[in-house]
This record gives sequence, structure tokens and C-alpha cells, in this order.
Amino acid sequence: MGKAGRWVLGIAVGGATLWVLYSSFWGTLAITPTPSDDKSTEKILAPLKIASIAPCTKSLPIEARVDCFKEVFQKAVHEHGTPATLRALNIATTQDPDVLHHCHAITHVIGRTTYALTHDLSQAFAHCNAQCSSGCYHGTMEQLLTETSDLEAAIPTLCQQGTREDEDRYTSFQCLHGLGHGFMIHLQHELFASLEHCDLLPTESSQASCYGGVFMENIVAHDHHPSKYLQKADLHYPCTAVHERYKAACYFGITDWFVKQNGFDFQQAFAECERVPDTYRFHCFRSMGRSINWHTDHDLEAAIAQCAIGAPLRPPDGWPVSVPGICLMGAVLDLVNLDKSVDRAARLCAMAAQRDKRACYVQLGEALSAVIADPEKQAATCRRVAEERHVPLCRAAAHGRSSP
Repeated sequence: MGKAGRWVLGIAVGGATLWVLYSSFWGTLAITPTPSDDKSTEKILAPLKIASIAPCTKSLPIEARVDCFKEVFQKAVHEHGTPATLRALNIATTQDPDVLHHCHAITHVIGRTTYALTHDLSQAFAHCNAQCSSGCYHGTMEQLLTETSDLEAAIPTLCQQGTREDEDRYTSFQCLHGLGHGFMIHLQHELFASLEHCDLLPTESSQASCYGGVFMENIVAHDHHPSKYLQKADLHYPCTAVHERYKAACYFGITDWFVKQNGFDFQQAFAECERVPDTYRFHCFRSMGRSINWHTDHDLEAAIAQCAIGAPLRPPDGWPVSVPGICLMGAVLDLVNLDKSVDRAARLCAMAAQRDKRACYVQLGEALSAVIADPEKQAATCRRVAEERHVPLCRAAAHGRSSP
């Protein structure tokens, strides 16, 4: 498999490559609490005792190797619990580039297994964390849907079981985004029906978070479940066909399809964004930053260099910032989503060209507000991570009082 195939598999989620759960264990095994004793510490310091990836030899085709990783870490959840397994995975990502590249798909399986053992969203979310772009949360939601009998009646309150949106916007988002992935799997990848299920959520913001999961699943699962809602002859489909209320979320994910089809030619992908209706061009340019950041394995210098390709392009009407600046906003979102930390995103903003810093720090402040609820802690974090002249901008954006 080429680089493009490995990248798509790396972000593949849900039904694309799910490992079948051992249902015979569900009723007999319990989740291990967060390790704190000496024995648990021993396991964390020797992660291969928890999850040995030795059988997943590099001679295997990449798809088979990723499936092997999933089996190893699924078994580890059964034997050692979710927190210890996630710690082992975190260390394994530093030892094997393939584990790092496909860790999101692996954490989806960890999340599914976690919920299959607990049957309780609050408990499962308590065992998950934000590593590998919160795949554990997403997998939890996928498994929850398979175990929910009257799904349509349950949808409005599903994400209220394990999160409180007013206190933890980040975790709430992961729950809602995971629902979008889960609907696609539950409904055999019927995109329009999945979007209609998202519409049953109680607020516009919750619906929008769910839409993003639907459109992402449509792309990343394509290699394993070819989607009738993607067209090589029209790279902008299904964004051109969905109702207006879905278009922003669609265009914020469509660049993954652009780069997959053009062999990761970012210049061509930027040109496709320029063809997007002006109302949604911002979402497409920002999506480029997200796609670039993932493709470059979160290399900050590479993200800045690739976003700079968009410099000759016209930003959306009314936007006084450059296309590279908008692109960096997407990279900031991806960096914060990766592990719920703002530090790397702040380094990206510090490294950005002067013309792009304002947009970058605005996005940083907005992202920070999702992971830190307390205004005083928000202010302290802005002072810690932002360049001095941009601290007021970071703080204002965290309070929703600023825009590029």
C-alpha cells in the first residue's frame, strides 16, 4: 500500500476496520480502575508486558499489521483494563511509527471494547482519554449504538449520560462527533439517513458536531466500504448535494477526499477549495490545515510550509487574513484535538509568519476554551503559551469576543 493508503487507514474509524469483539467475555470481565498501585506502575514501565506488538511483524502487509495491533490492544483491555492499555499504547507509539500513524484506529477498538465491558457511558468515558485524537471516546459511542435498542428515542440524551456540555465542551464534542461515526456504521454507511439521525440531537451545535463525524466516516471508511456518496468525477460531492445546513461540516472534511484522490498534491487540493462556493471556502481552507497536519505527522515546520502553498489564493470575502492563516487555524484545531493540549498549537502560532499570527492565536484561544472551562485558568494558559503581544487576543477569543 502506498503512502496515501496508509494515511487513510491511519485515520480510519469505526466500521472501516473494526476488530470483532469477543462477546463471550462481555458479561464476565470488568474494567480495571485507573492504575495507582505498585503492580500497575510496573506494567506501565514495561508496556510490552501489557500489549506486545511483537507478533505484528513488519513483514505483514500494512492492513494486516494494523489489524494485528487492534487485536493486541483489544486483548490488553480485557486483561489489564483501559487506562493501562492506553498508557501502553502511548509508549508503543514512540517505539513503532506504524503504531503512531494508526493509533486513532487502534483507540477506536479500545473504546468499543471498553463500552462492551462496562455498558455504561460515564464509566467508559472516565476510562478513556484524549490521546490519538480521542479515538477511545469515538469507539465508545460506536459500541453504545450497537447496544441501544430504541435508538431514535435515545438519541437526544445519549451524550448527556457521560458528559456535561456546559462544563466539558471537549468531551461533549468527542461524544457527539463519535455519534456521527456510529450512525454511519449502524446504518450501513447511509449518509443521508445518518445526517437525519444527527438532526434528532437537541441543539444546532450538537447537530453540527455529529455531522462532522458522519462526513469523516464517509471518507475514511471508503477503502473498506466503498461509498456511493463519494465520486472521483466530482470531488466536491456529496457537499454539492446535501441540504444547506450540512454543507459547512461537509466542506470542513472534504479535503481528506481531495488529497486522497490527487496523490497528496496539496497545491491541487487548495485549487479545489478555491472552486468551493464563497460561503464555504473558509471551511475548506481551514480543513486543509487539518488534512496537512495529519499527513505531516504533526510536524509544525512542515504544516507551515504546506499551508504557505495557499498564499496566492483569494481568501473568502470579508476575511482580512491570508489563506495560509486560515489553513493554520485548521492545524491548530487538529493539534488540540490530538491530545487536549494547547502547547504544540501555541508553538505553531509562534513559528507562523507575522501576517498569520492573529488568525492562529484566535483559533488557539477558541480551542483553549473547549478544553479549559475556568476563565482564570484560560487567562493563565494564554499568558503561559502565547506571545506577549497576542495574550489579549488569546484571552478574548477564549471568551468568544474576538475573530480574525
